[in-house]
Amino acid sequence: MNSYEMLYRLKTNNEAEIKFIYTEFKSAVLESMKYSPKNILKDVSEIVRYNNRFLKSYLTFAKLIYEDYHPRECKGISTLFDYYIYKQYGVILDSEHNYFKNNDSIDISFEVHEENTIYNAIMNDDKEKLITFTEKEEFDKDQKLKSDFYPVSSDRYSLLEICCYHGSANCFKYLRTQFNSEITETCLCFSYLNENSSISKECWKSQKPNKQCMNYAIITHNMNRVIHLAYDYDIEIDLLQCSLHKNLQALFLGLEKNNNISKCFIYASLFNIKLLNIYFMIHGAKVNYKDENGETALHFSAMYGSIETIQFLISKGANVNAIDGNGKTPIHNAAERGDAEIVKFLISSRADTKTKNKHSETALDIAKRKGFSEIEKLLSC
Repeated sequence: MNSYEMLYRLKTNNEAEIKFIYTEFKSAVLESMKYSPKNILKDVSEIVRYNNRFLKSYLTFAKLIYEDYHPRECKGISTLFDYYIYKQYGVILDSEHNYFKNNDSIDISFEVHEENTIYNAIMNDDKEKLITFTEKEEFDKDQKLKSDFYPVSSDRYSLLEICCYHGSANCFKYLRTQFNSEITETCLCFSYLNENSSISKECWKSQKPNKQCMNYAIITHNMNRVIHLAYDYDIEIDLLQCSLHKNLQALFLGLEKNNNISKCFIYASLFNIKLLNIYFMIHGAKVNYKDENGETALHFSAMYGSIETIQFLISKGANVNAIDGNGKTPIHNAAERGDAEIVKFLISSRADTKTKNKHSETALDIAKRKGFSEIEKLLSC
């Protein structure tokens, strides 16, 4: 299991085990591969949405990163994790969360589900405790949960869907038997976030796997399920999801399926591994190849990748002023992302800062809209 895979498939609340995983991750990723600590922090704050039972372990992991590297900023870090760092160290990593300061009314919980609630019982697959809640007069079998701790915070999830998310087979069977709870499309999709195949098998009886199932299989680095969906159901592998969630095996499976090395190279560049980029180019990948939206590897790297990868791409002839289907150049993406270092490098590489996207915005306009004062200064020179 590689280092990133360990993060996505974390299944422990033991602090000593978390520290061991962090030590391994630090050596393999932060030191050997030179990944940016701030990017790792942002990743961890997103990974937890797909494995929230172990929130406290992810918070411990984030704390260890911060204590070792003390990043000054981390654009895009989740509100929850930024609030945690703020409460621990008095530091706000994303300026969009400056409202934390001098605001005593903010009270963000670090408990996914409070003790003695029906959702806590489901999360821990405690059927007996679940039964005590269902026997109460006020129990509503159709109740739904809206929570920022789950993948789509704007959605509301049924009790059975929460069972599927956590792989709580005993609670799942009880709700199905006692209340004939409906198996929804979300039930099947959520079942791909854990190892409990018995729930998936039950869901297959009334729902057909779809692209979201594939995305969740990619996110959890469950290659058996990725292969199953790709070959048994002919579901396309989303290469961007592979890259964003550091699933290199799934990316190469996608290459095997679509046989387009230049398209795969666009997303492979987001792994920020120089030897991987060289491998693709040796095998014929075109550095300025555009995907169906007109985006190049440099567009994606400016939005999601590292400064080192951007430097590599430009050294190999990447067009710093390539325009995508929305009229954006890489510097538009860097400004949107809020990464001053990348913006500065693109300017030094002769990026055209006056180009307007389809909304008639320059990179400077985007920086002003987003409130990125440092980038605004760079682009105003």
